[in-house]
Amino acid sequence: MQSPKPTGITGKARESLAKIFDHVLRSEGSLSATTRDYRWSVTGPNLYSLHRLLDEQRRQLDYWLDRVMERARSAGIPVPARSDATAPAGGAGLPPRTMIGDLLARHEAMARQLRDDIARLADPGTAEVLTRLVEFHETTAWMLRMLHSDSGAGSGRTA
Repeated sequence: MQSPKPTGITGKARESLAKIFDHVLRSEGSLSATTRDYRWSVTGPNLYSLHRLLDEQRRQLDYWLDRVMERARSAGIPVPARSDATAPAGGAGLPPRTMIGDLLARHEAMARQLRDDIARLADPGTAEVLTRLVEFHETTAWMLRMLHSDSGAGSGRTA
């Protein structure tokens, strides 16, 4: 029998929570690295505005990575030390609209996955943190969707 942890989260609930934290941290880390890569790869007439937007989004992702790690540790779930993940694919040479579309899809997927995770949680503290993270991803996806629906990805032209 597993000894109780100070948080009272034991057994299958602890295993489930650990799996959720693991995939959230991996996915958020990958999204942060991709956003960072795209930020440095963006070119074109909207370089400055897209560079700043992606920098702000990457900073917010890093903030959320820290919050999720803090929550995992406070719930008694061991997590590895944070490391800067590498982006799965380079953005060099991609058109800004492609980068924005990729980030949009990733933020939407994260929001969906997090909603599924929250529905399975028996830990209200973690559910609250992940609910706020869903709000961040949905807001970010909305902003990216507005840019992506513009055929110039922020160039002022309409599709």
